[in-house]
Amino acid sequence: LKYYLKIQKIKEISKKPKIDEIKLMQILKEIAKEKKIFNSLKEIRDEIKKRAPEYKIPNVKRIIRLMIKLGAKLKTKTKKIKEELKFCPICEVPFKSLKEKNLFGKEIIMFYFCPICKFKTKDKKEVPIRYKIVFD
Repeated sequence: LKYYLKIQKIKEISKKPKIDEIKLMQILKEIAKEKKIFNSLKEIRDEIKKRAPEYKIPNVKRIIRLMIKLGAKLKTKTKKIKEELKFCPICEVPFKSLKEKNLFGKEIIMFYFCPICKFKTKDKKEVPIRYKIVFD
């Protein structure tokens, strides 16, 4: 019986329509006006769920991209992984690097950054695990 109820709940969730970009932007603007700092993406997802219960909750990367468009600043805690990244883990854009010359004239890479979301890392083996979102 529990298994059957769980399957029914999953079916109900999958029947909900996907929220469109304009509606989601409006909801995020309202959320940003009320509260300026969020310590996790879960807080924002819960707010979206309260304001639009008739829609599916959007993907985390989609929420982050729209918040960046609204002018939010992301602060991240990272962890190391085994493989090296070629693209930004947040918005999937190729990394750019900031290079400078040392005292011997050799060019060294100071850090890698994303031109869109401003995520930066000294090592391409770091991925964000925790986000802090600040609206100005």
